[in-house]
Amino acid sequence: MVGYCTTGYYRDEGQWRYRTPLPYASWVFAASNAGLLEQPVDRIRLQAYARQIRDGVGNESAVPMSGLAPDAQALYELLANDDPKRVPVLIDRLSPRIRDELEGINPAGHDLSRLKAELILVHGRSDNIVPYTESVALARDLPSEQVHLFLIDGFAHVDIGLEAQDWPRMLEAMERLLAQRQPLPPEVR
Repeated sequence: MVGYCTTGYYRDEGQWRYRTPLPYASWVFAASNAGLLEQPVDRIRLQAYARQIRDGVGNESAVPMSGLAPDAQALYELLANDDPKRVPVLIDRLSPRIRDELEGINPAGHDLSRLKAELILVHGRSDNIVPYTESVALARDLPSEQVHLFLIDGFAHVDIGLEAQDWPRMLEAMERLLAQRQPLPPEVR
């Protein structure tokens, strides 16, 4: 996920694929992690850099990045990177505080065997914030009777542009969701 936000590359069945990520995703990642830096001056500079990402300025930073503390330099190098193969090494260079935050939100790093809920995952193949392969991986890590994955071509994160071929899958997902409703108690009916 981090690699996609920063480079636009993601893995699909072992192959690298590219989709231009929405700058919003990189901005959120940059801005939220800039707040975890040790030095206030570095926080300010990396938050300014995050706004440049959001605004589509690109990797040529108008914010001076020389003289950053090691934790800020590591974050900047990850954000400015465009090579997906370097992402794991750059993540390893992040401060323990940022790595701990990333691990905390990574489902692959948690034991999901105690999860008893039925999951209904609806993900767009055109998602330019979170690659649909993230939902595929989550579904693969859960018992098949517990998860229902619906991949929708014309669905991009929250933007719905359904095509005719998308409607059966979307309706099936909605039916699955509606089937989860609990009946109203008699005194409420």
